[in-house]
Amino acid sequence: MKVVIIGGGEVGFHVAKALSEENYDITVIDLDPIKCRRASENLDVIVVEGNGASPKVLIEAHVGEADYVLCLTRVDEVNLIASQQAHKLGANKIIARLRNQQYTAKDSIIRPEKFGVDVVIHPEQAACEEIMRLVKHPYAVQAMDFEAGRLTMLGLNINGTCENVIGKPLGQVCTENSHFRFGVIAVHRGQETMVPWSDFEFQDGDIGYFLIKKEDIENLLGLLSKKVTETHRVMIVGGSKIGRSLAKALAPRGLRPWVRAAAAPRVPPRPRAPPRPRAPPRHWAFPAAWGAAGRGATMAAPLSFFARLRRPSSQTESGPRALSQRSRR
Repeated sequence: MKVVIIGGGEVGFHVAKALSEENYDITVIDLDPIKCRRASENLDVIVVEGNGASPKVLIEAHVGEADYVLCLTRVDEVNLIASQQAHKLGANKIIARLRNQQYTAKDSIIRPEKFGVDVVIHPEQAACEEIMRLVKHPYAVQAMDFEAGRLTMLGLNINGTCENVIGKPLGQVCTENSHFRFGVIAVHRGQETMVPWSDFEFQDGDIGYFLIKKEDIENLLGLLSKKVTETHRVMIVGGSKIGRSLAKALAPRGLRPWVRAAAAPRVPPRPRAPPRPRAPPRHWAFPAAWGAAGRGATMAAPLSFFARLRRPSSQTESGPRALSQRSRR
């Protein structure tokens, strides 16, 4: 199976890493040479450096022959254009990552289907739904609903308190508890995941994944000696997009979400500059015509001087001409 991943960031890198372990033919496209070098040095994939929305780059990566095209860049518009280009080139299945949920709203003008997108993934919405399921089932390590909630898959820890199932064949456990039906679809033990048969026996430390009807969850928890607990109060630390969406989704369910946003780091005040030293008082030296020559003369001398200039005199001329004559003297 040939898979083309457009975007070699954190999401694209880990998706390529997981798929390369399954012996898929993986091609990674990214514009950043650092991300391309990281993928080529650490993964068994084909790396094409270039713009994932460019038809020339997509043709070079043989997108038309791909069974799946995963558009996983950080920019929604690039993912939509890349999806449209891949659809035109003949890709079989296209999955796009879109952070803006308005593209899939009912009143949206631009629909992802018009760009050839088969499956849309909203990262924040997916994280919010996963947290919601864990809040609904606090006793589980993983939960997933099927058939509009009529069936539930629960991942439950098998510890020392589960004496009813540890050391017994799974077929015997089902026979002894025939008043309700459940299925064990997988068991995670250490680093290995296995599909159990009727002769399988649980061990302490296993994680069992049970598929059961909604109304039989209490019977299953009773078999595993686990208490049925409900969540009434939730505290959300962080007012990010996921936190706001989670608070909005929890409120109609009768829960009391508390949102606590992280405060911005306090910036210490800038130290004040030391005050400037005051300049010493200046001593003015007035002209001798003002009556008191030299330093330290008081303002009485210039005031008396200007008073004489403004005083009318019958023997002398007044006005600008008289002032000019006096200044010549």
